[in-house]
Amino acid sequence: MAGREDRGDQRLSQEDLNCSCCFELMVEPTTLNCGHSFCRFCLAQWWSASKHATCPECRQPWAGFPKVNIVLRKTIKVLFPREAVERQRYQEFSPDYNSLLSEFESLNVTEGRNRSSTSSGRAQVVHRQQVGFSLSRMVLIILSILGVIMFAYQVLNLFMKPKDILVEKTVLQWTAEDVAKWVSSLGNWTQGYEKRFYNEKIDGNLLLSLSESDLEMSLDIDVSFHRRTLIKEIETLRNLGVKSPTDIWEYKDAHPARTNFILWGLREFPRLTVVYSFFFYHEEVFQPLLCYTSELVDIEEDFNEVSLPSEEYLRFSLRLLLVPYYLIARLAMKLIYRDFWVGGIVFIYCLLMTLVECSYLKWLLFTGGWRQLPTLCRRVIGTAFVNGCLQFLMWQVLPAFVCNFAFYWMLFMAPYAAWNCFKTRWSESRVGNSPVRDFCSWLWRKAFQKLHQLMTQRQF
Repeated sequence: MAGREDRGDQRLSQEDLNCSCCFELMVEPTTLNCGHSFCRFCLAQWWSASKHATCPECRQPWAGFPKVNIVLRKTIKVLFPREAVERQRYQEFSPDYNSLLSEFESLNVTEGRNRSSTSSGRAQVVHRQQVGFSLSRMVLIILSILGVIMFAYQVLNLFMKPKDILVEKTVLQWTAEDVAKWVSSLGNWTQGYEKRFYNEKIDGNLLLSLSESDLEMSLDIDVSFHRRTLIKEIETLRNLGVKSPTDIWEYKDAHPARTNFILWGLREFPRLTVVYSFFFYHEEVFQPLLCYTSELVDIEEDFNEVSLPSEEYLRFSLRLLLVPYYLIARLAMKLIYRDFWVGGIVFIYCLLMTLVECSYLKWLLFTGGWRQLPTLCRRVIGTAFVNGCLQFLMWQVLPAFVCNFAFYWMLFMAPYAAWNCFKTRWSESRVGNSPVRDFCSWLWRKAFQKLHQLMTQRQF
């Protein structure tokens, strides 16, 4: 054993473990990145005196904060336990031992803060780069969407808008071809009359000067009822100066801002919109809606001359209060022969929204929802008033391109929005087997069968 210890002492002597500052056995040996080791207290003294984070021996700056060399400290305690304890006590008797070490250890906290600030600075740089990349990508996406919108608008405009809109031209500007188109748009009973007007070269000026005798003598219109109807339509042209719209596309071209406003209102607030149209658009919107949804009025009759009984107004008011989308769907089905696709889209939207409103009957009747009706009505009226004012002003200042695309978007995306509302209500009420849900499924299948039959009849 003695020989083995002698060989260990010969291999590693105490001088090899001495500090290069105090030339004594190292206490809490601290190794720098340059490879030199010192007592931690000696290194703290050097740092306090020089104010430089460098090696006391080679003057090389250290990186990071110096740590205690655990392996070297354990080696010293194993080889020289008594000397290590004496050196520890000797350093602790120094009057500035605790203060210097505390000040030196505070470098570790400062270094940690610097590293965190550096990391945060790098993170901020990376964040700015990501934000810049995100902004550029967002701009690219917006430009791409605008390109798709313009392309879709041109396609929709090509299929939906007639090539020559008579409602945009005054009657005095009409040519013989325009007059022939106007005659053919009056109904199937004018078949063959448009050629007579065109052959006689009757333009807008001549049209306004025609009398019933001119129709009989010059144009060979023998049916007295047809002559009186044509004279009445000509009188309407004299009063208005333009052709009155006969379908949704002509009405949109004649009044783009008003059409978008009414379409938005019928989608979001159908009850309030119909009441609003009663006061402001009575002949243009309310009267056709009332007559088309009535069983007492023929579709070919002139609505301005129809006088409905008070019971019909009461029936219309009850339907508007309880099932407003039913009235809109009934109007669409009456006019589906004029535009099949628009009528089908409106019908599907109204069907889904009616089912959504019916799903609230349980809340209204059985869970005390009727107590909240006054508050709910005030909230809906306030929201409709604010949004309605914004919508009305917005459509007045936006360009025609934006108005037309918004019209197509609100019309053709309406079933998708209604489907999302329907799915939300459906998932909320999906608890076990529901007879109401089964009835809705059956009604949904019947509606699609009806649409399929209408499509088949139109093809043949």
